[in-house]
Amino acid sequence: MNVKDLEHATVLIVDDNLEILEPLREYLRLQGCTIYISDNGQQTLNMAVKYQPDIILLDVMMPYPDGFEVCRQLKLQDDTRDIPVMFMSGLSETVDKVTGFERGGVDYLTKPFEFQEAAVRLAAHIRINRLQKRLQENNLRLQQEIEQRQQAEEALRENEERFRTIFEHAPVMINAYDGQRGYTLWNNECERRLGYTKDEMMGNA
Repeated sequence: MNVKDLEHATVLIVDDNLEILEPLREYLRLQGCTIYISDNGQQTLNMAVKYQPDIILLDVMMPYPDGFEVCRQLKLQDDTRDIPVMFMSGLSETVDKVTGFERGGVDYLTKPFEFQEAAVRLAAHIRINRLQKRLQENNLRLQQEIEQRQQAEEALRENEERFRTIFEHAPVMINAYDGQRGYTLWNNECERRLGYTKDEMMGNA
């Protein structure tokens, strides 16, 4: 059983009857989790924003708003939409599970459940979410590096264009001669004073 990812994880457990979840809560604490508890929907929304848990274990059957509605609202907020939500409920019909996934849940536990299995599934979703965040961070960093490189290249092109303008219109003759390639630079002042155009001189040894 791999629960390594539970270590140092933050879990928000939401249920209006936490006594039946006490074995799971105690087990998660022993694995190094920080546990927050909520027994109603509005409190859950506030705590999710405040504590930014790694995962939310959310009961479906609660006084309004129920778990499905709480999850829907979590997914509408920028601060909480990426927090994975695992539903738990005595409802075992397929339609209930489908509703849970449609509202944004990542998993669905049917009560009563074996707490060690629940812990493994929690750990798996925490790991997946962390990997997704790392991928997003890497993609963002890569995009920033690309933008910085593009800005540097654009600045270099602007500097080259500025230098070319200064060179071409300098009030003094500027030219460069290479013994093998001939003239490699020939500005407008050279043309004016010497009577030879750049096209005539460039490359002539």
